[in-house]
Amino acid sequence: MNSPNGPPIYPYKALIPIVGVLMLLQGAAEVVRCIVCLRNGFWPERLHDVEETERLILAQAEEQNITEGRI
Repeated sequence: MNSPNGPPIYPYKALIPIVGVLMLLQGAAEVVRCIVCLRNGFWPERLHDVEETERLILAQAEEQNITEGRI
């Protein structure tokens, strides 16, 4: 129940099933998005506060290039 150096490890082991349930929930949400896409012919929009990381990285890179005069 305890690790050799003393601190309890049960809180970390409790995270394993919690993370599993959250990942199943995320998978179900993605399946629903795919079904909506197949029915409508286009991907449903995500929330306005959620953007793809690539878009953010490209926007930051473009902004840096403009401010540094590389373009």
